[in-house]
Amino acid sequence: MAKIAQEARRGEACPLCGRESYCFLIGEPSKPDMVLCQWTEPNRPPNGWTYQGLAKDNRPKFLRDGAKRRRSRKYPELVRLQPKELSEESPQWVVDTPKPTIAPGDLVVVADGITPGIHEVKRRKKKTLMCSPPGGTQIFLELPEKNAKPCVEDPETGDQLQRIEYLYPDPLNPDKAIGKVVRRQWSDRRAWFEGYTKTKEVRPWYWNEDAGDWAMGRGPRSWPLYRENEAKEAITRGEVLFVVAGEQAVETYRALGLTATTCQGGETRYADIPDRLSGSWAMAKDAGLKPLIVIHPDFDLTGEAAFSVGLTRECRKEGIAAVVLNPLTIWSEMPHGGDIKDVVDKGAIAPNELLIRLENAIDEAIDLAEMAERNIKRRLRWGAPDSVDGELGYWRKDDDSDDEYSVFRPLTNFDLQIEKEVASSDGGGFILQLKRSGDHQQHRLFLPSLDFTSVSKFEDTLKRALGGALICRLNNHQMKALLRVRLDEYHSRGGKLYRLAERVGQQSDGYWIFPSIQLTPIGETTSEDQSRWIWNDGITGQADTLPVPQYNPAAADAMGQLVESMIGFYGSVNIYPALLTLGYGAAAVHYQSFIEQTGSFPILNLIGDGGGGKTTAGACALSISGMHTDKAGGMLKDVSVSAAYERLKLIGGLVHCWDDPHRNPELDEFLKGLYNGKPRLVRGGDAGKFNAQKPHSALMVASNFAAGETNAATMSRLILLWFDCNDKCGNKDDWRKMKRAMDKASGALPEVIKLGLDLDEIGQCEDQLSPYLPHAHSRMARNLAIILHYGNAVLDMAGVRSQFDLLSYLRDKVCTMANDADASTDSLRDFIERLSMFRSQAKLGEWNMRFTTEHNSDVVKALSIRLNEVWDVVDKNSKLAYNKQILKNLLKARGANMHDRQKFHGNEDVSKAFDRKATDDPKWRIARCISIPIDLIREYIEIDERVENFETPEKVSTESTDSADQSQTLASTEESQLTPICQLNVNWNKKRQLTNEEGDQGKSETVTHSESQLTDFSCQLAPPVDTTLSTDQSHTKQGLEGDFEPQLTQLTPERVSIFSRHEDPSFEAPVVGTNSCLTNAETITQQSETAVSVVSQQDSAFLKQPNSVEECNDQLSQGKGKKLLPPLIPKVGDIVIPTGATAWCRNGSTKLPKGSIPYKARHDNQIRLAYMSADGWHALQRPSKVLSISADKKRIKVRNQENGRTDVFALGGLQIMPPQEGDGSTDNP
Repeated sequence: MAKIAQEARRGEACPLCGRESYCFLIGEPSKPDMVLCQWTEPNRPPNGWTYQGLAKDNRPKFLRDGAKRRRSRKYPELVRLQPKELSEESPQWVVDTPKPTIAPGDLVVVADGITPGIHEVKRRKKKTLMCSPPGGTQIFLELPEKNAKPCVEDPETGDQLQRIEYLYPDPLNPDKAIGKVVRRQWSDRRAWFEGYTKTKEVRPWYWNEDAGDWAMGRGPRSWPLYRENEAKEAITRGEVLFVVAGEQAVETYRALGLTATTCQGGETRYADIPDRLSGSWAMAKDAGLKPLIVIHPDFDLTGEAAFSVGLTRECRKEGIAAVVLNPLTIWSEMPHGGDIKDVVDKGAIAPNELLIRLENAIDEAIDLAEMAERNIKRRLRWGAPDSVDGELGYWRKDDDSDDEYSVFRPLTNFDLQIEKEVASSDGGGFILQLKRSGDHQQHRLFLPSLDFTSVSKFEDTLKRALGGALICRLNNHQMKALLRVRLDEYHSRGGKLYRLAERVGQQSDGYWIFPSIQLTPIGETTSEDQSRWIWNDGITGQADTLPVPQYNPAAADAMGQLVESMIGFYGSVNIYPALLTLGYGAAAVHYQSFIEQTGSFPILNLIGDGGGGKTTAGACALSISGMHTDKAGGMLKDVSVSAAYERLKLIGGLVHCWDDPHRNPELDEFLKGLYNGKPRLVRGGDAGKFNAQKPHSALMVASNFAAGETNAATMSRLILLWFDCNDKCGNKDDWRKMKRAMDKASGALPEVIKLGLDLDEIGQCEDQLSPYLPHAHSRMARNLAIILHYGNAVLDMAGVRSQFDLLSYLRDKVCTMANDADASTDSLRDFIERLSMFRSQAKLGEWNMRFTTEHNSDVVKALSIRLNEVWDVVDKNSKLAYNKQILKNLLKARGANMHDRQKFHGNEDVSKAFDRKATDDPKWRIARCISIPIDLIREYIEIDERVENFETPEKVSTESTDSADQSQTLASTEESQLTPICQLNVNWNKKRQLTNEEGDQGKSETVTHSESQLTDFSCQLAPPVDTTLSTDQSHTKQGLEGDFEPQLTQLTPERVSIFSRHEDPSFEAPVVGTNSCLTNAETITQQSETAVSVVSQQDSAFLKQPNSVEECNDQLSQGKGKKLLPPLIPKVGDIVIPTGATAWCRNGSTKLPKGSIPYKARHDNQIRLAYMSADGWHALQRPSKVLSISADKKRIKVRNQENGRTDVFALGGLQIMPPQEGDGSTDNP
């Protein structure tokens, strides 16, 4: 009946993967015999199924155990063993018959005397026997023959010497035997024969016609097969015939109701079997039957290598279908040299089950036989070399010789077999067993697939692995043909596909692979055959960089000894972070499970000054997985980020510790990305390829600083544990004890693996910690819960859980640190802090960011920003963990007005010029912006008192620009009439009011005569001042950081202020009326007790300015300048401002802008500022610091405080700025 083949469907799902589509079912849909399923891994089929190769569409084929499938024409379609009763009885064991005459070498039993027991006869002297103990060499007992009897029973144990006879009747005359095989052995199978080394004695006997008795030996006639007639009848009926290695196994099969045969001589005379059966086989083939010879060898080397292979070859020559059973497929506990009798005698398998196992073993053997036949054909097609005497070569016929036989021509001095086929991401390869023809041992080596692309690479790889020389004259075709045939032979032996270890430690399926041991995903010891993983010595490409963890056998007290030693080493304070670090090491064993199930794993940062033991705590955590030694390399030092990524890529589940990394932003970015286990893509060695450096292990950092301080996103991903350097560690004895415990700590790794990942338990720990983390990032509670859960688990393993309350320590110490504002910075806080920073650097200003007030009020209500412009600056100068869209969502959620309109300066250049008093018009513009509530700003940063009072210098409307709100105008222009030097002092006193230590904003300070130093000599004549000029109140810098440095209004040639006290006939200046200056001064100093004096109208010429104190006194004695005071002489460090009467000295000064000096004065050494153009004024009329004073007190050297110029001025005509409070300077008299 043809088998049904159909695709899986609803109600008839695939029995392997459970899917109801695409899989192909062959056989009854409810119980298919074969399935094509691409979802099932070939090396991991479910129980009861066996991988059978690939189908035509490359889908894996799986055969149900015990299912029958159609065979070729050579083998039967269905193997079914039908037990039957056989007519002839089997021979039985009997007690051995003693010899009539005792001869030397015989055993005798002595019943009495000094040494009763069994003895061996060494010599015979008449009626006296000279004996020794069995196997002995010296005679020590002489006794009469009558006192001894042949040994057939042990008097002490009762065991008997037995014998059994297997008759070989003549096939033509069954009643007459040609020979027999006599088997002798003790019932307890003691080693008794052949010098007490063998348990049995098997001897052939033939019937001597001349003597009419049995004689030992084979005799002159050829012997038939044992039970030959039964064997021929089974063949002619088309049944299965078992060919075994001895008569005892034949009788065991007969007891099961099956037919079996063997030949005299057992496994050494197999060539007679096909000869004797060929006639019956031909008759069965003519009848259309498909009988089968099943070879069942003993489980030893002779049975596998000689009997099985030789008999199969002979059967193939006769055209007889023969297959070989694997003894282990019948019984996995088969002893060495065992056969079917051992299986039956042990009673391990019931008879019915044994028949089923035999059927399955035959079915598998047929598959292997078919595959082997295909291999032979393939070898002939490929032209692969043969193997003879451990060498590879070809049979060639010698043309110069008359010999018709071919001669073997070797091409190598070695032979090889494939032990395992290995798959890996870089091409895989083969595990080879290689043996040179002159060696007595085999060598195991790994041959990568990329190393047999050419014979030279192939030979070099073998030499490196062998550590010696070998000869190879194969060409590329012959080498690849050899490997192809050996691979087919490997699969014909039932070889499976293994995987090369991808990394040290935990692999992708959870298995733990180390050089000398392997563990299952639950921590149990396993082997290569069970895990299908092969250790890879070339994981790193270089043997000296291969990390080798120090793994110790499992020990129940390993963790207890480590914790006990740590308690003795650490003080009462640092023991808590040390135990939490140990918990982190235990959690890191499950790093890959955390990444797969939660997508993240925290980074532990051990911080504190030197001497606290933080690095030692990290080494203790590494010792759980054996990574603390130098050979393992778990403690990283002076490595790059790329090297750290590559290291974590090649290690699975084995934690590392980076000790004292360099403090830089690159470290923060590295730790931030490591938290989620995302791969880092770098260019690979080949063009167009990339290397994905995906971490498979956790990393902790031990440093004197807290990582992530410059990156808020990194800080929220870290667990900070502080080690107090004042809590001193133990002495040398404590350290040595802990070091010994660390070397044995990896014995606890299986128990740590068994802890697994329990998210429910971690969630409960998180619920306990969350109330104590109100200001920390939401992920912080989960991070701390991980080390709490595994820290308690470690204490449970050590049996000291009750001694340490890790929860209280986390709550009181670690949570407090995590709640700190710097540690819990969110994106919005980070952005606002950066606004303050970039405003202080003048990268942001009134052109894109301003504080705004309530309508018709001085109360600040919001910070208005032009987000697009501000974001470009912040994003360009920072590495942000968020983008503009996220920021907008955060601002909107916190109540910001996302569609506001406010006034801003025209652009950056105009705004900065306005701040420098280089222009009077900031070119106000109305622009769209986002207004952030001032309460939100106060929440994130500490706003200066000036902003709280919002003493905005310019009373420009900062409210909405809607038509209903545009009634505000500029402030009163009364103050704008002050001369620059008067305004300078007013500014200074304003600063003193704002920085008053008592903070009394209601108290009003006035400008007194002594404070302002404004006398009728110090307040100079001024030219007419344009009423549109702004005062200092309209020129103070705007923004988050106010500018309280005194500023002067830009002076042009048309409005040069005259600060000279004496007449200079060479210069004429316009005359200024006194009312304007006085009016302005009175406006500012209405609350002052002393008004500012101003100068009366002067002649059109200046008085000569004295250049020194002596010159001034001379003028006073001559009656000149009766109203003059001595010139103000500054000191080094004072701040001075040049005026129009100040003379600039060419020598020693920085070069002025082109066109600053008039053409007529181009050769003068000193030029007054009043003569210079506007460019010269702009460069020189700035607050400057006195660097030095000449010895003659006539010149000073100054440094410009704004543009950095160095200039030399004559002493006259300078104004000294009042000192700041508390700077230690005093005014000149």
